[in-house]
Amino acid sequence: MRVPTRFSSVGVVVLPLLMVWMGVQARIALAVSFVVVAQALPGIAVSKLMEPNAPREYQVTVGTVLGVLFSTLLHVLVFEATGATLGWIVPLALLCVAATISPTTRRVCREVVLSGPRLLVTASLFVVTLAVLSRDFRWILWPSIAGLFTLLFLPNRRVSLVLGLLVTAAVGLFATRSRTGFWWFLTDDLQVFESVSFHFLRTGPGDVLGPLGELGGRYHVLTYQWTGLLAQISGAEPYVVLNRVTPVLLAVALAGLVFGYLTTQTALAFATRLLFASLFPLLINYSFVSPSYAAGVLVLLAGFRYWTTNTNRHVAVSSVISFVLSLSLALIKSSNIPVIVFGLGAVVAWSYRHDRIHLRIRSTDLCGAYAALALYAFLFLFNDRTTRQLDSFQLFGYAKQVLSEIDSLPQRPLRAAAALLVSAGLLALPSAVALWTWKYRKWTPTSVFAVAPFPFAVLMTVLSGNQANGYFVSSALNVMFLYALVIAGSLLESCWRSPDRRRIFAGLLSALIVSVLLWSLTREFNGGATLEIWMRVAENSALLGAAIGLMVTAVFVALTSPTRTLEGGVIGVVVLLLFASVTTREALAIQRLDKGPELSAGERDQALGTNAERDIIERIRSRTPPNVVLATNRFCGEKCRGSEWFDRDIALLGDDFNLPPTPSGFGGNNFRLSAESRRRVLIEGPRWLLVNGYPADSARERMQATLDFAETASAESREALLRLGVTHFVLHLPSRLSSVPISSYGRAITSNDEFLVIDIG
Repeated sequence: MRVPTRFSSVGVVVLPLLMVWMGVQARIALAVSFVVVAQALPGIAVSKLMEPNAPREYQVTVGTVLGVLFSTLLHVLVFEATGATLGWIVPLALLCVAATISPTTRRVCREVVLSGPRLLVTASLFVVTLAVLSRDFRWILWPSIAGLFTLLFLPNRRVSLVLGLLVTAAVGLFATRSRTGFWWFLTDDLQVFESVSFHFLRTGPGDVLGPLGELGGRYHVLTYQWTGLLAQISGAEPYVVLNRVTPVLLAVALAGLVFGYLTTQTALAFATRLLFASLFPLLINYSFVSPSYAAGVLVLLAGFRYWTTNTNRHVAVSSVISFVLSLSLALIKSSNIPVIVFGLGAVVAWSYRHDRIHLRIRSTDLCGAYAALALYAFLFLFNDRTTRQLDSFQLFGYAKQVLSEIDSLPQRPLRAAAALLVSAGLLALPSAVALWTWKYRKWTPTSVFAVAPFPFAVLMTVLSGNQANGYFVSSALNVMFLYALVIAGSLLESCWRSPDRRRIFAGLLSALIVSVLLWSLTREFNGGATLEIWMRVAENSALLGAAIGLMVTAVFVALTSPTRTLEGGVIGVVVLLLFASVTTREALAIQRLDKGPELSAGERDQALGTNAERDIIERIRSRTPPNVVLATNRFCGEKCRGSEWFDRDIALLGDDFNLPPTPSGFGGNNFRLSAESRRRVLIEGPRWLLVNGYPADSARERMQATLDFAETASAESREALLRLGVTHFVLHLPSRLSSVPISSYGRAITSNDEFLVIDIG
């Protein structure tokens, strides 16, 4: 039964309240909610019009993602073509026009606006949203647990809703008062994302003098156009949008997708759905430290739902939607491309043999998706960056990223065995799920799409090279882990009905205990001895707990017994044991961010800038026009003094993105000047640029022109900066070794004890 209309606004109200709870001003929270709802409505309406018989959660969640993607893409295209900034509202305007002409569209719009979820569903989504946020914010963990246990263990639904609301509110209030002072500061990398959000919106991603230079138009475009758009319309600072607003929006959308998927794809009980939806943050690899990657996970899961559920017979509409989904995924995070290629290709091949009724629809989706990916590859992937990534491959490279101490083991066979164990631990649960699906012939479009990219994940795990390759492993496994939630939930309920449930649960308890003990031991014995490294290898692999749990189960019950009484037999038991081990290990080992009053002076300066930096940035904003281009010799303090340090460092750089250690760290990751001054900077954060594939020759040219002018100011060095587009120089006096006068080559604008700003134009 539908909830009365008076409950239809619950979701819209919860969104700004969550943002206010996260420290966002009420005015900004309401403005952001308005923008997101305006972007989402056309997508939801199109989903209802094209697929009226689809599950409502599918129409709302996938429609919301589609609406935001179409709106943001139109904003980018309109801005690049005309410089106008109202492209994002075009879909809503078209929907309003259609509603005035078509009675059907008008009826659908009325349903979208007036209908709403049941109150229990809203409460469940709220709890899962808190669980998603708790991955990065430790202070949200306890409100999440309080809400989850209240909904799970109170049998009276009405009582559980009221008490759940009261308990969660009380625990949330306590958590809010006890959170640390710098809880909102996720990572120093957000300086570059803040800068990108602002400058993409002002000058577009194709600006070679933007914060990413030549990389700007290729990668991360869509996410930071969207965050910049939210900041502009709401009047919020970009760092507020990135640190507080974006996590809430992505968490709500992820919670809706996962809970809705478990609801429509299974006959699981409510408690099982809620529990496993809350466990999803422990399996799927995402973090709000990288907004583009978290957004990529969301859009990938929405695409997975669309490509495996779509029954829309309007060929043109389906191909356009598939094109936009695929292009958006590539523009958000290119590591999603192989998942689309293998997953969608396998679904079409499977449909050719087993589901001819929907073959035409899925072939249409495939054509649209492959056309978008071909266009993206032609424009952005056929370059030296891709070649260098391929050149970086090394055996068990991903395992060494997970546990770098593997290289410290004394003998090559030991290193190979340790890397193999860590890799096997990562792939064990997906392998067991794939084996269970194959053995029991549980093939559907969902399972085919989820399992198809798994061989690619194995290949990338074995041969991964630089850090960027790790994204391909995670992306290939994310859909598989979502599918694993369904399998594990079904097996758990089957286990609960099994006569052997006590024996099987004894094995699960053993797996949990072993995982906890291993985690505790690795915290006590964390040195560099061989035995201690092997303990960390065992803890990272999560295989030991599952193996001991299986042994305990085998002792209590013959291996043939579960085959008769548990769906999935022995393989099903293994899936449950691995699921228990992996989730326990992740729950204990996950790195939640907890910066607070304990920040040292150096960390505080890194997070917020020194007094001198904040002062000079404020002066630059007030005394220079917005279109100036800055250059500065302020990079990494004492280690980056003089004119030769960067040239010495970059001589060590290979062609594989794996940056060898250097005294200066290749100049650090600091993008504060462009982020906070709102001005373009010739080059900053060189380490971040280089590790993400910025052309080394461009970095050397820009850096050398900057350092030459700072150290040996001359007409030639000034002319070199002018040719590169620089108009003002921000001289950091402590980083300068030379005493050559610089004021004769420009006009001093402002200064303080550490900085001098010169107009060289």
